[in-house]
Amino acid sequence: MVRFSEGDDLTVNEEELPFTLLDNLGHGHSGIVEKVQDKHTGKVYARKKIIIRGQRVKAEKEKIFWNEVKIIRSFEKHHHIIRVFATYMAKREVGLLLEPVADEGDLARFLDYVSEMPYGQRHNILPILYRAFGCLAAGLGFIHRRHIRHKDIKPQNILVHNNSVIYTDFGYSLDYATFSQSTTDGQPDALTRRYSAPEVLAKEKRNKSSDVFSLGCVYLEIVAAVGTGVGEIVPQEKSFSEEMSNIHNNLQNHWLLPSHLDELRQMIILMTARDRCERSTADSIFGQLRDIEGASCKECQESVSEGKVSYKSQLASSVNSLGTSKSKVLPNHQSWSNSISTIPLTPSKTRIPRNFYDPSSSLEGYADWNHDHQRYLSVAWSYMNSRHYREHYVQGVGWTFYD
Repeated sequence: MVRFSEGDDLTVNEEELPFTLLDNLGHGHSGIVEKVQDKHTGKVYARKKIIIRGQRVKAEKEKIFWNEVKIIRSFEKHHHIIRVFATYMAKREVGLLLEPVADEGDLARFLDYVSEMPYGQRHNILPILYRAFGCLAAGLGFIHRRHIRHKDIKPQNILVHNNSVIYTDFGYSLDYATFSQSTTDGQPDALTRRYSAPEVLAKEKRNKSSDVFSLGCVYLEIVAAVGTGVGEIVPQEKSFSEEMSNIHNNLQNHWLLPSHLDELRQMIILMTARDRCERSTADSIFGQLRDIEGASCKECQESVSEGKVSYKSQLASSVNSLGTSKSKVLPNHQSWSNSISTIPLTPSKTRIPRNFYDPSSSLEGYADWNHDHQRYLSVAWSYMNSRHYREHYVQGVGWTFYD
């Protein structure tokens, strides 16, 4: 039998595999998932196995397999994303050894478990779901900053482990790092109708905002568990897209949420807007949730941007550089820079932005303040944050992405 070490990509015969099957964990669009134990080390993994039947489908199956391996490894070891320990290729199957094996299964199963509990007995469980709102937004923001679209966000593709949530199943995800934009169209590779955005179902142009819509639907499933008087939001045979107008009305006017999560109402409405251009970004959602007590984990709060660089320090650097070299910040800057010339661009220590996702908030209150100033500073901030002119801040919405 072969021995697996972390990072291995081995070509093997099926009879050489050193694994004992412990449990069947589920299946997805691209393969089945099993709980297995290594006979040599005793370590337990979630093995995602893709069966290859015939040469005709081999190339396509292997493409899906290596796409998932490449994407997950590109995330390194993010605390809300599944990890690849090793992979193998055999004649009739390919496999990923994944960590961790979720102790509570997937979020769909976990929500079913919670919904069956009397509400008065949920007090130990609810904090896990409260944290999931912020942690899922932070995780998706990280994924999008790595130029990846997940493309199949749903409760079945989110694991619950050690009271935390973990994204999994990246087989059909898209790495658009080499593209000029994240937008695609045509027939989706794979989709789950219940959680798909309207533009995905219609085979229209779509981008990472489609992931945000799907995450908004996941939020609604969690709301059904933590709210009062919510019940089943959408019948299982229907998609959220079909019922979203009614859902928005109920969310705004009827459903009772815990008071500290009341801001979720408007967030979810913006996440699930029919027009993809009106949706919030994952980063702007987390920017609002991280300030709500109990709505994200400690690690997410401490690493609010990739590389553990705070938005506060990025903001200070960007605004200070505007004060000395604003003529180099943007193309076609003249009209904005003329209108902004009366405003001091190097904030004092006392003028900290109220919202670090909107650098202009540090300057509000000046007599000459207007929306031209906000637009200038916000787009400049986008440039300084390597967003390539494709995002700007919209009051009440957050960073808006333009393709």
